[in-house]
Amino acid sequence: VMKIHGITPDFARQVKALGYDNVPVNKLTAMKIHGIDEKFINEMRMLGFDKLTVDQLIQIKVHGIDADYVKKMRAAGLKNVSVNQMIEMKVTGIDEILLKEKVKEKVKDKH
Repeated sequence: VMKIHGITPDFARQVKALGYDNVPVNKLTAMKIHGIDEKFINEMRMLGFDKLTVDQLIQIKVHGIDADYVKKMRAAGLKNVSVNQMIEMKVTGIDEILLKEKVKEKVKDKH
């Protein structure tokens, strides 16, 4: 299974070097499949999400929450939103509503 998904000892070491010890093979596999790598983890850390669990990393990636998404939400005024709140907003579609409202406000401001 590990070879199929490209889970190499290097990938396992990289994950460990980022502070994730004893990650089960199924989670390493999920990380690899969803493209959760050093770059993704570091981008999220630079945005202040430096204590994410492996499960949280997998969840945000599955739901399409990345650095660009976080920046967009912050630009829309959502500064102190936790990862779990972001997942909730993304799943329920509230994020789209909030972003549309923000666009409407900007249009109003220009007139």
